[in-house]
Amino acid sequence: MLRIEGLNHATFPISDVDKARDFYGRILGLRELPRPNVSGAPRGAFFACGAGEIHLAEKDAAFMRELIAININPHVAFTVDSVAEVKRLLQQEGIPFFEFARNLAGRNQLFVQDPDGNVLEITDYRPGS
Repeated sequence: MLRIEGLNHATFPISDVDKARDFYGRILGLRELPRPNVSGAPRGAFFACGAGEIHLAEKDAAFMRELIAININPHVAFTVDSVAEVKRLLQQEGIPFFEFARNLAGRNQLFVQDPDGNVLEITDYRPGS
């Protein structure tokens, strides 16, 4: 059985970075975090939310259009000890998943859908590390 350590982040596509930054920062009172420098990543913002994070990414950027087209946004992410262990479990159970050919920001991750099509990211990245 898989052991989920906790909610890692939730990612939402946004249309206006400045309006979203104002809403999540000023209105909701979340603390903005530095974003990793990922080549080709869309404009956006990261916010601390308890032990996890909220990731906002401009949906009109080519990068986000690609993620939306293959149905991985929006999504929530869970932290695990080993993505490789999860991959083996999913393969053993015959559950399809998606991995990027080029890993984003050097993180181990995969994407899987629950029985209703909700997208889940599985990662061993820990917010704040």
